[in-house]
Amino acid sequence: MAITDPRAVKFANENARVAADLFAQGYYRAKAAIDQVDAQGLEALFPDAETVEDGADVDGRSRITGAHVTGVITAMRALVADMEANGSAKLNAILQVAVNTRRA
Repeated sequence: MAITDPRAVKFANENARVAADLFAQGYYRAKAAIDQVDAQGLEALFPDAETVEDGADVDGRSRITGAHVTGVITAMRALVADMEANGSAKLNAILQVAVNTRRA
């Protein structure tokens, strides 16, 4: 039996598909970033207490440290590992719903 309730269809299109797109985009962005970190040995360039001089102090962004960057790298590794666990079960579930994955 088909799901035709307008509320369900609206939720599927405006929430489930959009969330799946964002999950897929996040996964592909994290995967590409981790590949770059590993290929270029970038993780070693971020000592914990050192501030990243990226112009943030003059353009309104908050300043970040090597520890902040390393934390993001760690989170990206965890996301990729989780999505690829069990034969990429979570990734495959997301990709069945996503329509705009915009691979990085």
